[in-house]
Amino acid sequence: MLAFDQWKLAQKRLYATPQEQSHRLRVFFENYKLVEEVNSSNLSYTYGLNAFSDLSDEEFSAKYLQKAETVETPSEESLTSQNIAAVFEANLE
Repeated sequence: MLAFDQWKLAQKRLYATPQEQSHRLRVFFENYKLVEEVNSSNLSYTYGLNAFSDLSDEEFSAKYLQKAETVETPSEESLTSQNIAAVFEANLE
């Protein structure tokens, strides 16, 4: 695929094995189809290829996005004005 070869040159991308290159080509092709589909829809924006075009959404998320942290919701008891004042005063010391 010419677009993939041009993209690899522009991004200076080399893959360790033929299997990895084949996988990256498949992922790139899916992303390329999405770019073409969005751009042919005459929307107010366009998509383009970038340094992440050989990554799936899942790979990109796992590698570059932070995991959401779970935050415990305080109980009603812990929200009483006495408890809040005690925590506030303890943090001032």
